[in-house]
Amino acid sequence: MLNQSISSDLFTYPFIADVWGTFSDWAMVIVTGLTLYFIVKTFRSQQHVQNLQLKMTLIENERYRFEIMPKFNVHSEVLVEAEDNGFCQQRV
Repeated sequence: MLNQSISSDLFTYPFIADVWGTFSDWAMVIVTGLTLYFIVKTFRSQQHVQNLQLKMTLIENERYRFEIMPKFNVHSEVLVEAEDNGFCQQRV
């Protein structure tokens, strides 16, 4: 009987404050719950993207360090012939 009076009171004009007050409270709870759900979903998505960006940054840092690393080529020749002083000559 209480449900019939509340459901019929929702559509009466002028609006009854007791009925529409509880309706607005429940509507606010539902909207707040949906907002919380989407905020949590957004934060998790942002966290995932930030983790991917961190991995990419580490990869790019290593690539940059490898690119700027100086490269040396060493070519050595050993001459077997001894010079007049008895030493072997080596060029580096």
